[in-house]
Amino acid sequence: MMIKRISLMLAVAMLCNKIFANKDFYVDLSPVANISREDDGIAKNGKGGWTDEGINDMFLYPPLPVGETTRNGHKFYLLDPGEDGMKPAALMLRVGAHQKNLPKSARVDVPDVKGKFVVFIQNSIGGSMAKAGDTIATYTIHYSDGKTVDAAMKKGVHLRDWWCRQWWDNSGRNAWPVHMGRNIYTMKWRSLIGMWATQWENPNPESAINGITFTSHDAGGPVIWAVTITDDDPHKDEARLKGDTWQSPPEPPRGYFARKQAMENAAIYNEALANDHVKGLRTVELIRNDILAVTVDPGLTRSVITGDFPDNMTLKPDLFLITSSNDPAYSEKTYPVKIGRNSYEYWNGDIGAFRQNSIYWHTFYLFLPKPLKDGCSYEVKIPSIDDSLRSAMVLAYKHKETQTPVIKVNQVGYSSQASRRYAYVGWWAGDMGAVDFNDLSSFEVVDETSGSVVLSGELANRADPAGNTGEAVLEMDISSLGRGRYHIRLPNLGRSAPFEVGGTTMRELYVNTQRAFYHQRCGFPLEQPYTEFLKPACHLWVYESGMMVDDPSYKPLPGEKKREYRGGYHDAADFDCFTYHLRATALNLDAFEMSPGAFLDGDLNIPESGNGIPDILDEAEWALRFWREQQAKNGAIPKGRCNDQDSRRQNHVKWGPFGIFQPDAESNYEYAAVAASFARTYKKYDEGLASKYLDSAILAYDWADKQPSGTEDESRDAFALWAAASIYRATGSDRFNNDVIKIVDRNPKPHWKLTHWIPMMRWQYVRSNHPNVDTDIQEKFKKDIISSADAQLDKRLDTDAYRWGGDSTRGMGWGNANGGGYHADILLRAWWLAGDKKYIDGASLNADFQLGCNPLSKTFITGMGTRYPLHPQISAFLYEEPGKRGKTVKGITIFGLTDRDPKGWYPEDRPRLRRWRDLGNGSAEISSEFTITETIGSSAMLYAALYALEAENDKR
Repeated sequence: MMIKRISLMLAVAMLCNKIFANKDFYVDLSPVANISREDDGIAKNGKGGWTDEGINDMFLYPPLPVGETTRNGHKFYLLDPGEDGMKPAALMLRVGAHQKNLPKSARVDVPDVKGKFVVFIQNSIGGSMAKAGDTIATYTIHYSDGKTVDAAMKKGVHLRDWWCRQWWDNSGRNAWPVHMGRNIYTMKWRSLIGMWATQWENPNPESAINGITFTSHDAGGPVIWAVTITDDDPHKDEARLKGDTWQSPPEPPRGYFARKQAMENAAIYNEALANDHVKGLRTVELIRNDILAVTVDPGLTRSVITGDFPDNMTLKPDLFLITSSNDPAYSEKTYPVKIGRNSYEYWNGDIGAFRQNSIYWHTFYLFLPKPLKDGCSYEVKIPSIDDSLRSAMVLAYKHKETQTPVIKVNQVGYSSQASRRYAYVGWWAGDMGAVDFNDLSSFEVVDETSGSVVLSGELANRADPAGNTGEAVLEMDISSLGRGRYHIRLPNLGRSAPFEVGGTTMRELYVNTQRAFYHQRCGFPLEQPYTEFLKPACHLWVYESGMMVDDPSYKPLPGEKKREYRGGYHDAADFDCFTYHLRATALNLDAFEMSPGAFLDGDLNIPESGNGIPDILDEAEWALRFWREQQAKNGAIPKGRCNDQDSRRQNHVKWGPFGIFQPDAESNYEYAAVAASFARTYKKYDEGLASKYLDSAILAYDWADKQPSGTEDESRDAFALWAAASIYRATGSDRFNNDVIKIVDRNPKPHWKLTHWIPMMRWQYVRSNHPNVDTDIQEKFKKDIISSADAQLDKRLDTDAYRWGGDSTRGMGWGNANGGGYHADILLRAWWLAGDKKYIDGASLNADFQLGCNPLSKTFITGMGTRYPLHPQISAFLYEEPGKRGKTVKGITIFGLTDRDPKGWYPEDRPRLRRWRDLGNGSAEISSEFTITETIGSSAMLYAALYALEAENDKR
């Protein structure tokens, strides 16, 4: 017995030594743990766990571990949250005094443990009023000898917010990431959730610790998940620190969050109903005379935010009922013989209290047992849709009158000056794939005014070698049509949307794409009679802190300075203003110069209209004015305007002066190039103002020339050449001509991202006619432009089934895959240089693609055509209704197609030329947003040029 007692005592002693000496000791947080990892799924009900934000909780992928864990060199012990994730698993202190349900402080006892370090596994919630570096909590370390030491925990240093942007976000020893994952809400915002190890060095490692008190300063809520007392220092070994999980967390498998999502689906659906997002059956469209496309909203599935079909709802033929009162074949209940499905996000944004959700619609392709009979009406009914919603619609079928989206036309206007014009037939029926139209053989073009058939022709197969349309495409050659308004009719099928050749629509395209500049003006009111989309002048005054003066939530410091800014353009749906927007102005000036007589004062209905100066030039002066007014005495032009609503809002705080981004050589050369070009063009109308801009351009150029070159300035020569060429053309000065020659002699290699802009940057020298111009350089630049244009015509324009200047097998997005001006730019310049009509044909075919001759049968310009973007990511004040709903302003070109397969859509891996998310509230920027430079400017140039051709032809 004595031997057993001695053995037991030795074992206990050894265990105590293992736990309390210089090994890792895990502090038991269970006595103070007060918050669960998961919520009950209902936000703000006062009953849930975590932060009571519903499913925005700590249910993550990858999931948090339980028990003893080693992550990125740090060892710790996480409490068991229970099977439902609702057991207390961490200590959460209050964010502020208003939180009565959380403690301001809490103490844990420690059984006299020594260690060189105390490691806190933690993150934080709330605390928006605290600034980075502010102390938001104090952890008091209690020693057995009665002494204490305070460890200050600073926001963004030791305590980092649980939501973060990058998986590597860290503060070194103060906060090293030990877990990164996603919950269902962070995935919407492309964010992550993190947990960090704060390694606090113990100043008294020989004194035993017997307790720790955690205290919030009511400026942020610390969340302590684990505490380890240890002598181990993983920061001495980088391999350990970047070991277990030092990588971007993987994407969750499909369905991983289904349980969480189900917890709030019903509540979101009810909110969607209350906010008029759910109506039931939306449209019935004709695809073939035996195929109908039936589109429904969540009224069928009662699931708003997923493209998955509910497990409890079987997609079978009797879900749909087709009847007819005048076609005997459908006099009794008739069901489709098979069904295809295409499910996609239709709208996104806040649905009541539920932030940033997508509403999915479903288009079902009903393959009918018999063709529809001309002149008969057919009711499509979905009996399972609630009676309170629309469950039935009637299609009155007349093949001469019923429009179908499968006939793809330029829905606005073909150029009458192009010698090649086409329309197309094709459709992709979701998981049923390409629709077969081989039974169709001929087409007719009908004059909308007279109703007469003015052209008949045969349908021809159109090759699709890359297979990126998902269709079996047929084409119709309508090149012989003269000016007029028409539609295409396919016997035994239906008709197209109306379209024009030449005529008033070319002017509408010119006017509306130009007015996009006006609607993006910053520091200027939008008001009647110039627009129906109204807003006061914005972003006028900014404090030295970068906060806007009209922000009621900001309390300025005593005597804080403020400055007024008025000018520039909002970059996109956000409010950034940059000098690189001037490239769009340069494009417009190039188009104006080639046909100055076509563009008049009063064309655009802008506030400057009526001053005797062409409106295009008035808009160019607005674009430049802000930068000239902000020019420093030494010539420096700021990179951009800056305040709390800009994407790089803190840069001006770092470098100053406040309210603007620091000038650089690029911003000065860009301004100098466009200001000089404007001065040369504007001199005819106002010699005094033109002279001011030319002097300003030279001053900016001189400042840029004095700036040292850095290793990152690989595109500097391209901007310098542009500026030198533009000033040279405006002045004829040998100095600037010699600068161009020197730069060309260096044979610079600009960054690949600048390749698209090189023809524009060289254009001023190409167009110079001074006697001292270097004709060899001119000829080289001309050949390069024409060679690039020929490459598009010969290698790309006719490659895809739908003609456009891009390549659907390569990267697409951010505006390079919507046809239009992005690809037409080089063709227009080749036309202006060579006069060969093939270049106008190519530019026009790119316009056709942008305006409806594409697989989606949609246009990529707001408000233009029959099937235009419904939910572009533009400013809220450019929508008719609150919440970014209703019609939008006309004329804004969105980015369009992308190579990214939309996640959550059905079916997956959809054809590349059908990948477009038409969503206006974030997450779809690559498709649905725009910028002044990439889309507004290129469209303005293209449609100004095509309009000018029409106007000149009218004069002849």
